[in-house]
Amino acid sequence: MPLWIWNGKVTRERIDEMLQSLHGAGMGGVFVHPRPGLLTEYLSEEWFALWNYAADACEKLGMECHVYDENTFPSGFAGGHVPANNPLTQLKGWVAERYDSGNIPWKESYVAAFRWSEQASIWDRLENGMPLGLATPAAPLITISWRDAELKTWHGGFAYVDLSRPETTQEFIRQTHDRYEASMGQRFGKSLKYFFTDEPSIQAKHWLTVSWYFLEEFRREHGYDLTERVGDFLQETATSAKTRFDYFYTLDRLFVANFCGQIYDWCESRGVAFTGHFDEHNWPDPCSAPDVMHAQAWMQAPGIDLLGFQFKADAGADNSLYLLTVKELSSVGAQKGRKNLLCEAYGGGGYDMGPDRFRSLSVFLLANGVDLIVPHLSHQTLQGSRKYDWAQSISPHSSWYECYRAVSDPDARVVEILRASRPANRVLLLHPTLSAWLHFTPSSFCTVSGRADVKDKLHALRDSQAKWVAMLASYGVDFDLGDEKILAECARTDSGKLAVGESRYDCVIVPDNMEVMLSSTVSLLQSFLDAGGSVVSVGQRPSLVDAISSDAVHRLSEHEGWINTSSRQALLSTVLDTVRPRLSRADGKPFPSDCYFSVRVLEDGSLIYLLANAGAETRTFDVLCPADGLVSLSPEDASVQALGSRGAAVSLSLPPRQMSLWMGGVSDQAKPVVAKQLMRQPVSVALESVEPLQDNVLVIESCDYRARGGDWVCDASTPVADREIWRAHGFAQSPWVWAIQYKRTLLDHQFPSDSGCALRYHFRVAEELSDASLNSLCLAIEQPWLYRALFNGQPCTIAEGERWLDESVRRVSLGGLVQRGVNTLELVAAPFPVECEVAPIYITGNFAVESSSEGWTISPPRPVYGLGAWEGIGRRFDQGKMRYSFLIQLQGGAQEIEVHLEGAKGSAAKFFLDGQNQYTATNPALPVRLHGSFAAGEHRLQVELFGSPKNLFGPYFNNGLPIPWNWENRPARPTCADFLCVETGLMSLPTVTVC
Repeated sequence: MPLWIWNGKVTRERIDEMLQSLHGAGMGGVFVHPRPGLLTEYLSEEWFALWNYAADACEKLGMECHVYDENTFPSGFAGGHVPANNPLTQLKGWVAERYDSGNIPWKESYVAAFRWSEQASIWDRLENGMPLGLATPAAPLITISWRDAELKTWHGGFAYVDLSRPETTQEFIRQTHDRYEASMGQRFGKSLKYFFTDEPSIQAKHWLTVSWYFLEEFRREHGYDLTERVGDFLQETATSAKTRFDYFYTLDRLFVANFCGQIYDWCESRGVAFTGHFDEHNWPDPCSAPDVMHAQAWMQAPGIDLLGFQFKADAGADNSLYLLTVKELSSVGAQKGRKNLLCEAYGGGGYDMGPDRFRSLSVFLLANGVDLIVPHLSHQTLQGSRKYDWAQSISPHSSWYECYRAVSDPDARVVEILRASRPANRVLLLHPTLSAWLHFTPSSFCTVSGRADVKDKLHALRDSQAKWVAMLASYGVDFDLGDEKILAECARTDSGKLAVGESRYDCVIVPDNMEVMLSSTVSLLQSFLDAGGSVVSVGQRPSLVDAISSDAVHRLSEHEGWINTSSRQALLSTVLDTVRPRLSRADGKPFPSDCYFSVRVLEDGSLIYLLANAGAETRTFDVLCPADGLVSLSPEDASVQALGSRGAAVSLSLPPRQMSLWMGGVSDQAKPVVAKQLMRQPVSVALESVEPLQDNVLVIESCDYRARGGDWVCDASTPVADREIWRAHGFAQSPWVWAIQYKRTLLDHQFPSDSGCALRYHFRVAEELSDASLNSLCLAIEQPWLYRALFNGQPCTIAEGERWLDESVRRVSLGGLVQRGVNTLELVAAPFPVECEVAPIYITGNFAVESSSEGWTISPPRPVYGLGAWEGIGRRFDQGKMRYSFLIQLQGGAQEIEVHLEGAKGSAAKFFLDGQNQYTATNPALPVRLHGSFAAGEHRLQVELFGSPKNLFGPYFNNGLPIPWNWENRPARPTCADFLCVETGLMSLPTVTVC
């Protein structure tokens, strides 16, 4: 169920069109996600009318329609409505500033001030209210002062809000949740099941998030005034670890109770689920959510995000942090008995990310228990700056979109198994989230005081815990993570096991990176050990309890049930002896880093094993599985195969990006099916034809521009031209770029009569281009109705042209207007329209794009298309598809034809035999097997190869994150060689064998 992006003028026609498309791609529902560029007023009567229309359309298609609770993110400010209705909710905090010169007076906003004592090498606190005196490089001053959060266009012109305050969430619920209930409450628990929150944050990265409310809560909880110890964030003192720990302890309690708890209770009482995610990928950094697992525990459907630019599809060892975060999620789900676990996935991978990398990530998530994958993003429109918003787009804008079911269908089969089972892990690894609280200091405090060790300490903790998680997973240990706040709320000893909510554990691991332990955890472990439980540790044990020096854990480790080992490998051996793995390699080696395994229990008590290969290479090894009657189910085609009985090593061969599901106890008499060694016969292959299935395209990504009658600026990238034109009209940048409007503040803005802009786009046509090719040329531009257009000095009407590529784009034939040589399109908008966005233009037709010292040139099309890269045949910007036709001769009948497009480059491929679609491949370069009954004689094999959207949308000059400034980042005078290209093409004849 994707994040369905409403980022333009939402219409009923576009709603119907997109939902039909998403339904056809195998989507079971959507989350309606307002996003920068939205022209429809958020939370207006029109908004809810369109939302209900979309929900009705979903119900007719058998889809669900769910709420994304914010206009952009982070959640909590309701697109500006929360701070507008209650200014007290706006965020405040304490920020540190340093002075190396000047005579500094005391200001009313100051909380405290410090002077450096070179002799004592400490920051000495000065008396409040007194003049601070002269600051010098040898004796600098630091002040801690109150500061209001910055007003941002991203927040509709308001500051972000303080989610530790109860009234903030109360107002947020009034502005969002309550209004959705009033408009569509009859859908709750039926076609509308989820309210999605996105990265709600306490915003303590740069400063200390503090309010008078917080200070009183802190004093009441800890018995002292935080203002008295604010210097503990500047330097290490006898009390600094305790002060930092106490700060985040209170902040976590207030965030979880006042934000998560209130929304959880609201959803629980109405039969819907609170879902979404926090900034979990920054673990253990507490500046956004102090304890993510604790917050997730207060969601009916906890979630994470894992995006395309984060997950390394072909480097499993680099994903250990994300294995940790998905383990946090699955552990919360198991312990709290949550039926659904969510991940916002894929997005931000760039336009060169396609189905193969989607599948890698989904395999990783499914194997680790995620059953609700939310693709990020499905854009309504790519008009203007929207095409630069965390691309890619899972929509018909992307050529490979028609192949998306090769991802969604096998994923759906695994989801059915996940929802029919539950996890049953037996080992608990304590999670040292709270140890980060001892060290974290906001960046302004670190900068002014010279503390440079904070990031190093957090990174060391992150890397250490990620290695623990990866090691245990690679040896088949079935384990969960134990968050101490969750343990304090719902853990106990039960019949010799450690019960955490609905989970039961036989063994607890205390990692060597754990510096602090809650007193409640110490008591819990004492009870567990006394009941016969096993605790295993290595190296140092926590020397702090509740952030106070204590030998309580050391004394507890002397219990006979506590085993302290000498190394991580020794600890692993002890755990494997204590809790024998349900799945392991026969040779005792670890599983490859790109393979993932989990064990779940069905309602009848039988086990199901999920085995997954997220990598790019086939993985083959023997597996030991202590179960009788093993049967394998393939999510790719739903085929079933008997494997063997207890004690026998099962040979496992997992193809790239695929899963295998094993079920035990299905048949006690099951015997392994021995594959016959069939003789494969090579088949001769002859290339018949190669034809593009769409017009060629030239993207003109630069223009000349003039704003408000000023001078012409030549050869600027269109994003830069857009930014500078808006600046000339009094804006810092285009208000549609990473910004939202509060109500109709932008749409109602009126520009003066002398406002406006003019744009000129140039392209070159070769002298030798034929009349037929010249007449095939068409021009496509965005929002042509905003401009007066001149083509080569002649009026050109574009607004009535045919729709092409996007709902905002119109295309017209250039007819007799185009000429050989240089052509110029001039667009004039006066007065300046508020919806104006400067964007590339497109030339389509029957031609080739050639490079020269003067730039790209439209040249005659190649008379015969052949094998090789598309760029070599003049289709540099083409993201569409090419059909390759081959003739193969079968000497006899065959039940299987294997086709290998070795070295093929493309986003996806479809395989046809005699006109019938046989297979869709997310990776065209991997062998494909076509099954059936194939008669002797000649057959036509066709391959439709899909190009990369990056070649059409960019960015062309870097491979950075797909966000606006990476499109602005353009050489002053780029040559054709500077354009980055994703190579596409069938490089050689396919290898075909039959059996």
